[in-house]
Amino acid sequence: MNECFGNTDNYFPNRFQETVLSVSNLVTDYYFDAFTRPIINNKFEEKTCGDGPSLTSMFDDDRHLNGLIERIKVLLYFIVFQFS
Repeated sequence: MNECFGNTDNYFPNRFQETVLSVSNLVTDYYFDAFTRPIINNKFEEKTCGDGPSLTSMFDDDRHLNGLIERIKVLLYFIVFQFS
């Protein structure tokens, strides 16, 4: 059974990150201009947030998320080897 699940410890966290990173940056979406480019005195203000932060770098720097990923890996490792 270990042969079937040998690489699962990275599969789920990687798929989660791939899914989240596949969403385009919402800051550049015109739908959100009301939040990123407000109208003040009937004039559009320039975006002060730029293009927004990189989600990849946020994932790398997020200690809480990385801790969760490590706990998921440990749990999957335990499940695979407990029931194999």
